[in-house]
Amino acid sequence: CTTGAYITYTCKDCGYSYDGEAGQPNGHSYGDWVSNENGTHTRTCTVCEEGTEGHSVTADCDYDGTEHPATCTTGAYVTYTCKDCDHTFDGEAGQPNGHSYGDWASNENGTHTRTCTVCAEGTEGHSVTADCDYNETEHPATCTAGAYVTYTCKDCGYTYDGEAGEPNGHTEGAPTKENENPATCTENGSYEIAVYCTVCGDELSRQGCTIPAGHTAGEPVKENETEPTCTENGGYDLVVYCTECGEEISRDSKTVAATGHKWDNGVVTPATCKDTGKKVFTCTVCLDTKEETLAVDPNNHVGGTEVRNQVTATKEQKGYSGDTYCLGCGELLESGHVVKYEEYNCPYCGGTHTGVLGALITALHGILWLFRNIFRIG
Repeated sequence: CTTGAYITYTCKDCGYSYDGEAGQPNGHSYGDWVSNENGTHTRTCTVCEEGTEGHSVTADCDYDGTEHPATCTTGAYVTYTCKDCDHTFDGEAGQPNGHSYGDWASNENGTHTRTCTVCAEGTEGHSVTADCDYNETEHPATCTAGAYVTYTCKDCGYTYDGEAGEPNGHTEGAPTKENENPATCTENGSYEIAVYCTVCGDELSRQGCTIPAGHTAGEPVKENETEPTCTENGGYDLVVYCTECGEEISRDSKTVAATGHKWDNGVVTPATCKDTGKKVFTCTVCLDTKEETLAVDPNNHVGGTEVRNQVTATKEQKGYSGDTYCLGCGELLESGHVVKYEEYNCPYCGGTHTGVLGALITALHGILWLFRNIFRIG
């Protein structure tokens, strides 16, 4: 690869040797370029050995560029491919075009979705789902329907009604007579009593009444009126009579609810330390009674008292006044106190002494008195 052909001449007798003139070398026979993955490539001779000058050659890659236009999610960029070793890399991308979304479409669940009109399904960000943003329209309560709010999405138009409150209810107006057909002597007449709501005008009730032939209905009157008591309902009949002949035309029974008891302030039997008390209430109308039990009162002692643990004081020991107990419940009411010694009246000094020490002092005074008298006699 690097040297030409030549002849070496060697003497058969003395061994002297020399090389003849060399011809042209063959030159290297290189293989394909192989990428070094760094913007260069190398090719190696397929004939000579490694280490031979020029055995391998490294050179910069020579690239062709392929342009890629920008999409919704990627910027425009160029792919560079080496003409010799096929090494390839992408150039720096520009800004993507971004998505071009269509209108929001409701998902019928409080969310809506919009889809890009340019890129294909599966592309990142091809479709976007978000919560609806609502306008609110308030509907006030009516007689039959509660107040509620209609929510309408500002973007996709999805709408729903919020939970309704309680309806106001009807306001009952005065009964009115309608569809009156006067009776004749031979044919019955009729009319209807209708009640309407004074707010919305809805019909609330309608009662048909018949006027017998020849009868003229008078104003309703109360009959069989029974006053309610504390525990029982009262009532009356609302009766319509003919003003001509007095015959009963209609009768409607009404109920008046029981009034319930009216209790006085009650009479108390006080509780004591051992027994419960009671409070008896009397109804001021029907004189029925009811009773409440009062809990035992630990401060209301009955049954007298007893003094225990009492000790009488003497000249040699102190006494104890004793503890006072309730005979009703056995509770200690008052603790006693210590009682002083009984006093000694000393006949020798005229003073008083208490306790064991007082006895010793009195005895000592007696001895002193005795000695004085002995010496006086002597």
